[in-house]
Amino acid sequence: MTRFVTCTLAVWIAGASAVNARSPGQDSTSDRAAGRVGSAQQKLATRVATRALVAAERKFGPTDPRLVPFLKNLANVYFTEHQWSRAQPLFARALSIEEEAYGIDGMPLVATLRDLGKVYVWQNQTSLAEVAFKQALAIAAKVPDADEVDITDISISLGELYYASGQYAKAEAPFVRAVAMQKKLHGPDSSEVALGLSNLAALYERLGEYAQAIPLNARALAIWEEIKGPDHPDVAVSLNNLAALYRAQERFAESAKLQRRSLEIHEKSAGRNGRLVVEGLNNLALCYGLAGKYAESEPLFKRALSRANFVFSPTDPFIATILHNLAMLYLTQGKYEQAEPLLIRALAISEKALGSDHPDVAMSVEHLGVLYFKQGQYAKAEPLLRRALAIREKGYGAEHLETVSSTKRIAEICRLTGRPSEADVLDRRAAKILAASNPPSPAAAGPQDDAP
Repeated sequence: MTRFVTCTLAVWIAGASAVNARSPGQDSTSDRAAGRVGSAQQKLATRVATRALVAAERKFGPTDPRLVPFLKNLANVYFTEHQWSRAQPLFARALSIEEEAYGIDGMPLVATLRDLGKVYVWQNQTSLAEVAFKQALAIAAKVPDADEVDITDISISLGELYYASGQYAKAEAPFVRAVAMQKKLHGPDSSEVALGLSNLAALYERLGEYAQAIPLNARALAIWEEIKGPDHPDVAVSLNNLAALYRAQERFAESAKLQRRSLEIHEKSAGRNGRLVVEGLNNLALCYGLAGKYAESEPLFKRALSRANFVFSPTDPFIATILHNLAMLYLTQGKYEQAEPLLIRALAISEKALGSDHPDVAMSVEHLGVLYFKQGQYAKAEPLLRRALAIREKGYGAEHLETVSSTKRIAEICRLTGRPSEADVLDRRAAKILAASNPPSPAAAGPQDDAP
């Protein structure tokens, strides 16, 4: 099965913020001056916070709990400057002081663990971040009057951590909890709830649970339209998300209609080369490609790739997304020579940006294997397909629908290369997963189309 990559936009977990990158030539004298002013203010903030910490240490000593606000203040200055390696030891020291003063279950530790966890996220220390967030939630659970805002924030951070690292099954509980608390704190029609619903819907889309995702995204869209009006960029993001779900269910006409409206809003608000415009072009091209409208799809993918060069760095994962999707368009049409270099480049970018075991990497790995399979190069195809299967088993679980395509393709190779017994085992495994999942359509495993 040929898998295209969609771009679901919700908070930072999807990698697409509402801030649009500049096109070349847009920098101005005033912008450069503003940058210098910002840099000077940051340096001043660092000096002030450092001096305050030094003075507090002299007054209170190095382990007094009254030192904690000064440590965290300087750590937060470094955090805003993206100096994670300087922020981390300050938060860690604050945590150590609080543990000594209040015990390992002391309520003051919750906020510090949250902040330390966020630093670990930016340092790509996933395991340490997970420990910090879970410890903070465990402490808060023991205190009846715990700060619900902090608990919501930590739940979101933990869900985002799992989502970003491809641990989708683990992300559901913290996202569900966050939405429930946002409704309690802000009301059912608030922007916070809309963002929470979008995150949860994005997760269910990843898991192929479209029946659960669609009403969540539809509700988020209704909230945004009510709060901000029909032509706001946040409405366009929500339209894009709902379009992706319709596309996954092969409701291509409905998807394209929403995608065109989303793209029009972004072009008006961000200009022709805005980040979200590029993503919108990719997604509209994807919709046409899956609908078999190849002549309409290809130029849109090429336009998205051309404009992406002005918006993204050459190693940005979204460049890999567009390359992968264009390659899939060629693969679907049997244009293997055009597809191969695009897949190889997409894979290299994805591995560097996301890590070798991320589920998005598995898609490029699998389809490179499919390409070699179609060319009869089984010795090249099989290790790639097995690697894709291993990544998906790790990210989704061994019995998930996402593992079926790789399993069945490996079985085909085994049968073609004289290993019928191994092929039978793999086929039975795939059949068992399909029977247990009882998917309503071939799209149940995500946006896809039969490879030729």
